[in-house]
Amino acid sequence: MFHHSQRSKTMFLVLGLVTLFIIILVGVLLFKLSHISNLQNTPASENDLSYVADEALVVESKTAEELGLEQIQMMEEYGAYITDLRVRIESSQDSLDVLLSKTEDALLAIRVPKAMQEPHLNAVLGIAQLRVNVVNSPDGIREKMLGLLMGLSGK
Repeated sequence: MFHHSQRSKTMFLVLGLVTLFIIILVGVLLFKLSHISNLQNTPASENDLSYVADEALVVESKTAEELGLEQIQMMEEYGAYITDLRVRIESSQDSLDVLLSKTEDALLAIRVPKAMQEPHLNAVLGIAQLRVNVVNSPDGIREKMLGLLMGLSGK
């Protein structure tokens, strides 16, 4: 009475395999999502890397005196670097664009003491602003750049 052709059997087999593949895929996806959710909800353990890093900081912590000496040394090195940079700018024969680029690169490459971070950032932003304005008004750019650096060296 019912006649099943070979084509309909093949079609049902393919449909069944696709359905099975989708079910397995959804199951794996749900398993991965639950695993990620469980990782985010677990408290920090001794195997947690942030815990290990915190412990390393405690072991290698320096005394306040050592940190103070380090900051003083860094301030001295910073001041000497800025003074040297000012001298190089004053004696440079480079074009303003090249000079501004080199100065900005030099300011971004130096290690900045904590007390000088905000003035240093303001100087870097000022140099970047001068780079934008060098085409419109090249007069006094070198003096403005030296003024920004003068504020950093405190001299």
